[in-house]
Amino acid sequence: MFDHYEKEYLGTAKKATTDIELIDQLLPGVEREATIKRAGEGITAAEEIVQGMEMEARSMTGEAKQQLAAKAKDYKKSIADMRAKLNAAKTSGKAEKSARDELLRSFDPTLRMEADNQRSRLMATNERLNNASDKIRGAVQTALETEKIGESILSDLADQRATIAHARGTLAGTMSGLDKSKKMLQGMGRRALKNKVLMYVIIATLIIMIMFIVYCACAARVPSVPCPFGLGEALGAD
Repeated sequence: MFDHYEKEYLGTAKKATTDIELIDQLLPGVEREATIKRAGEGITAAEEIVQGMEMEARSMTGEAKQQLAAKAKDYKKSIADMRAKLNAAKTSGKAEKSARDELLRSFDPTLRMEADNQRSRLMATNERLNNASDKIRGAVQTALETEKIGESILSDLADQRATIAHARGTLAGTMSGLDKSKKMLQGMGRRALKNKVLMYVIIATLIIMIMFIVYCACAARVPSVPCPFGLGEALGAD
């Protein structure tokens, strides 16, 4: 895939370079403007191709990644050089200067000086416009890179959100298990309390019965103390 991008870039860059070299040979007019526009579009297309190279290089690993990234960086530098040459060609106008000089040879020196001053001002204005355009393109490129970084951060946040949601579900399951365990322990505690109360009742009953039997035994030996249910006579007989 990278080789395809590289082949396409070389063809596009060659056409753009040819158009840039042609600009200096053309007089101001429709053909010159069309050539400038075509060269600018070629450079923009080359930039897009290099961006594809960079993305392809990022998908590689190891030494191949470094080599492809270095190639893409060199091509990116070549694009910057072509854009600088285009800006220079826009303002140089060698053919225009030659035609103007030829025309002004027969003119008054004062008029020629005024024309040169106007031309200088025009070139300075064009240079400022070109610099402003370059800054705008740089800002757009920075915005695109920032957008890519933002997309990567959003993707990471989405993964973290899924992880947190999974952890929350696991925690909910654990809390449900703890509630069941708590209810089970509470039930066991109630049963243990009931058994403890029942044991106390049985012990109390046994103590009462023992005391009652002892009382009846004593009553059997003392005739003046009655013993209910005839237990005294039974114990006395014994």
